[in-house]
Amino acid sequence: MMGTGNLINRARLASSYVLKDHSIKLFPQEAAIEITNHCNLTCLMCPHKKMTRPKGVMDFGLFRKIIDDLKGKTEFVYLYGTGESLLVKSFFDYADYAVKSGMTTCLSTNVTMINDEIADKLISSGIDFIVLAIDGSTRDTYNNIRVGADFDATIRKCKALIQAKIKKHAKTDITIQFIVMEENSSEAEKQKALFSEVEKKAVNRFRLKPLYESYAEGVPDIVHTCPCYFLWNFISITWDGKVQICCMDYDASHVIGNLTNSGIDEIWNSREIQEMRRMHLELKHDRIPICKTCSLPEKKYFSKLTVLGSVFINSWSLRKITPLFEKYYVLEGKRR
Repeated sequence: MMGTGNLINRARLASSYVLKDHSIKLFPQEAAIEITNHCNLTCLMCPHKKMTRPKGVMDFGLFRKIIDDLKGKTEFVYLYGTGESLLVKSFFDYADYAVKSGMTTCLSTNVTMINDEIADKLISSGIDFIVLAIDGSTRDTYNNIRVGADFDATIRKCKALIQAKIKKHAKTDITIQFIVMEENSSEAEKQKALFSEVEKKAVNRFRLKPLYESYAEGVPDIVHTCPCYFLWNFISITWDGKVQICCMDYDASHVIGNLTNSGIDEIWNSREIQEMRRMHLELKHDRIPICKTCSLPEKKYFSKLTVLGSVFINSWSLRKITPLFEKYYVLEGKRR
């Protein structure tokens, strides 16, 4: 999972961020590849309903090109963007190619497309992390947030995946995710009660995830005190090959290149993204519209200490400890 090349790449990223050195050649540690931006739900907190850009499915040839470009330096690949990847009938072809690259892979799903067959295929696919997004612990709350889905059906589908893991004695890392917001905060600690003791043991974590206001409505009067490390270590790619400066940019309004005719190395070290990093380091987030009202940097994820610490923690391990940080530092800190 972790090689010397990955460690060196993380050190270069952290050095550029902490030392404010734009001369260091960078390569993203993590990548989100949007296999499709089609979605079958209209979730309360999700901006998908406001999306105006064209919808489609990534060409498999382009996907292979991107994976080949990432391989060797990038550690972690998210097989989704602003859409539901399991709507793509050939999804497992994409997953198989990514898994065979040696990078750690992750799928987040709204669960609606899972049945017994898909559950078996997901567990057998080799995908390392599977996130099951259920943002309510009761029927009314869930159905009001995940509009278009059914609570009882979703829980049954979650259980089908968990049972497939148990049956196959698989090591697939399963997260049950709950995005905490005003509409469901009273149910945040009740997720576990939906599952049996055996099922709970097969779930690796029940994640309480803070709502990113940038992904919702934003924070108009926010004062930024911290550069966003995503501009250094995280590349977000749309289904048609566009490279966004941020995965929160649901409408791809801030594009810095296209992988149909450029390489990642070229785009990630371009003058344009270096200028955006400079603006963040100078705390001039307001000069970049997508960053202006975003609260993510202020959620305490990024500091010199956490960034330097991430040099010694690979993406696999970081993914496992982030929910603990969110629960006990971000969410508890917000309550205090």
